Amino acid sequence: MGRRKKKRRGGADIELHLRRVEIALAYDGPLRGAPEPVLLFGVYRVADTDVTLLSRRAIALRVGSGVPETIEIEDGHLGVHIPSSQARRMLVLAIALEEDGGEGVRRMYAELEAPPSLEAWAVDAVMPRPLSLLEWARQEPPPAPATTRVHLVDTHGDLRDQKLGDDWIGAAIVHVPPQRGRRSERRLRFASEDGKNDWTAVLEVRRV
Repeated sequence: MGRRKKKRRGGADIELHLRRVEIALAYDGPLRGAPEPVLLFGVYRVADTDVTLLSRRAIALRVGSGVPETIEIEDGHLGVHIPSSQARRMLVLAIALEEDGGEGVRRMYAELEAPPSLEAWAVDAVMPRPLSLLEWARQEPPPAPATTRVHLVDTHGDLRDQKLGDDWIGAAIVHVPPQRGRRSERRLRFASEDGKNDWTAVLEVRRV
């Protein structure tokens, strides 16, 4: 009887799933009803000289009457299978908006398609120095489960200063890690500068 071949763990794919969102604070202004958080995700493949969008997803959340609360996401797959051999060359950009009319959500979803138009710098940076997504991919990521909160700029300037039609909450960058186990989690925090919205998304990185 011949030996049974073992499945090569290095050949597994990696999937990204939004598992839950922890709402610590949520506000939609006076007399405007319940907040309507929307999270946008762009998943990018990084090459030597550019980054390419592989998948994008907009996920709208329904906030109940009691905050803080945790919203479990039933269908949070970000729509891409990543060969583990390429995992070191992947980046996720996440954007959080509080939807009012939807104009800002539509605009930022469209901008995820054109990564050269977007630059970011870390929220805790001493001096603003916007970097392209390609440059971010070369940065040393924070230790898990942390991710990097960033300010985002496009061709029109700082997104915090623009009239989007929806309220800007924040953005975060995730380096997709090489997988040593079956799954791991990354925490993406979004907090508005007025202190009235504070959300944390939990992204699962899973070997399949």
